[in-house]
Amino acid sequence: NWCVARDLLAISPANGIAKAKTEASRDRVLSKDELTAIYSATFEMPYPFGPLLRILTLTGQRLNEVAGCQWTEVNLEEAKWELPRDRSKNKTSHVVHLSNPVSKEFATLMNPTNQELVFTTTGKTPVSGFSKAKKQLDKISGVNDWRLHDLRRTFATVATETLGYEPVVVDRVLNHVNGSVKGIAAVYQKGQYLEKRKIVLDAWAGYVQSPS
Repeated sequence: NWCVARDLLAISPANGIAKAKTEASRDRVLSKDELTAIYSATFEMPYPFGPLLRILTLTGQRLNEVAGCQWTEVNLEEAKWELPRDRSKNKTSHVVHLSNPVSKEFATLMNPTNQELVFTTTGKTPVSGFSKAKKQLDKISGVNDWRLHDLRRTFATVATETLGYEPVVVDRVLNHVNGSVKGIAAVYQKGQYLEKRKIVLDAWAGYVQSPS
């Protein structure tokens, strides 16, 4: 249509083709019972998916960023995971506080082979096959009609609405570029809130591990 309007085409070759449907935005937030069932089910899944899914749940980070985690990014002494900008979806480096259960997960995964990747079955490439693992997780947990990304949305919702933390801090935990701070305020609001982010992730870990 853009070309037709500029006399570059006489007729649009797309005439008569139905407009692609826009996928509705998902707003699935897992209930506490569902979250508990999913988290508990991961303990019945071996490496790499069991620990990967627990770390995914407890940190609120993106699936591919967790799956591609490298040992050089993890500092257990300082309890932090430093995601470099070249592995970040928004090309912004990011520090993730490791709550006690996450630190324990990483400590358990330490191995004498000194492989570069935390989660790998080949030793050379990050783990894949998430759809198969997700089906197994659904079967064990009994929770259906959800996606792994819903864990991230659930963290954001619970952290703000249930646990009562500031949206701007939760946005920083999620490494959102465009979050609760917008417009001219975003230019000046560059604070990383590292200590507050630590508090949020510790509280979230406690929530996930608490009884339903």
